[in-house]
Amino acid sequence: MSSKKKNTITVDFSNAEASEHVTGSMYHVKAGDLELLLDCGLAQSNNILKDYRANNAHFKFKAKNIKYIFLSHLHLDHSQRVSLLYKRGCEATIIMPKGSKRIFKDMAEDTLHIFQKDSEVLSKQCGKKYEPIFGSEDVKKALDHIVEYDFNEIFELEDNLKFRFIPSGHILCGAQIELWITNNNTTKKILYTGDLGNVFIKKDYITPFEPVEKANLIIGETTYGDKTRKISTLKQREKDLEKIEEIIRNTCIRDKARVLIPCFALDRLQTMITILYDIFGKDESFKIPILMDTPLGLKHIKSYFNILENEDLEKFSQVMSWKNIVQIREYPETKYWAEECSDPCVILAASGMVQNGRCLAYLPNILSYWRNHILFCGYLSENSLGWKVKNSKSKYIKINDKISCRNQCFITSLNSFSSHMQYPSLLKYYSEIRADKIALVHGQMDVKLQFQKDLQKEISKKGFTTRVVCVNSGTKINL
Repeated sequence: MSSKKKNTITVDFSNAEASEHVTGSMYHVKAGDLELLLDCGLAQSNNILKDYRANNAHFKFKAKNIKYIFLSHLHLDHSQRVSLLYKRGCEATIIMPKGSKRIFKDMAEDTLHIFQKDSEVLSKQCGKKYEPIFGSEDVKKALDHIVEYDFNEIFELEDNLKFRFIPSGHILCGAQIELWITNNNTTKKILYTGDLGNVFIKKDYITPFEPVEKANLIIGETTYGDKTRKISTLKQREKDLEKIEEIIRNTCIRDKARVLIPCFALDRLQTMITILYDIFGKDESFKIPILMDTPLGLKHIKSYFNILENEDLEKFSQVMSWKNIVQIREYPETKYWAEECSDPCVILAASGMVQNGRCLAYLPNILSYWRNHILFCGYLSENSLGWKVKNSKSKYIKINDKISCRNQCFITSLNSFSSHMQYPSLLKYYSEIRADKIALVHGQMDVKLQFQKDLQKEISKKGFTTRVVCVNSGTKINL
């Protein structure tokens, strides 16, 4: 190896689905003998076989050579491929923000359960044996290597490596990661944004986004980098809150029917139950049951109690003491509410895209009665079941290619619940950081290409010389 190569800090994007898409974040950093990862997440489409192959694929590095794994936050597409590393010989220390370990444990165990079910489905469909991508012993190994660190403090892991977590404003314990890497007496700073939160709308329980002023390299997300996408503003949120109240009062009280709100178990469930409490919690005449039917989400509720402090903890405790809440853990309870009981209620159930989880148990009866209502409050990937329910003009919907039911209930999309930074904010933030390069990741390629042009123009207007790189699966950046 040449001395020049030894002196180089290299960031390799070839292992990440998120180099060209919006899931599967993982970026490999190498400086001499030091190797580390920024995130290690799952690829998520709506094709079980495609995802199995992508997530079970070989890494383009040796797992045993990785010394540190930094996790920006705990959504599946950023964190839940980690256990596979330990199956393949990894012994790295996992660095995550304080309070994250319990959430990671619950997410990893749930992911393992999903993999077990998916492997059974694939074995039946394909006529050959498929094994889960990782096992319980691999999850345990990962858990044994986790170390949590506080925000806004620089920690020195070794002479040539320091880091700091900065709030991203995305979800609970969500962080941007600053890395200072020294290689042959030269120090370079990498800023990895993880997923950034929407700065237009304050979220309960979430530490607001804090900007970083400079770095040699920025690895920046572009999930909502499409300038044609409608911006989620405070005014739009106010309209959505009015919709929520009107729809629930009309559907549940006037029409004696039901409202289903598909929710992701982490962050969206806790956000929606808080909003419902803010709207209805002080109304003594409001007797409608609010079902929280997601076992994983209820586990995250316990984590919130352990992580939150001061006013946030007080507020969350008030919300979860609301007498209207019905926490459903066992499936027989789900079956009762979904098939046997016809009382009006509001149902918060996973998953957010209606691909799996308890949401599927309610869907046939919800869809079949025209007075019922579905409120979508999050991202629906194209061709997911939720997307089909929302966009289909057909009189019938197939659920998991098995049950066909009438598609006639009311459907409303709430567009102000984006947890990602919007186009104008991304453009402003990235153009104001003093940097040598910005590598755009975690976005659809056509969106990134246009955002790259817009960002480069904005940077030039400000007289900076930062170069914007639209990352693909073949990109490597040397510092």
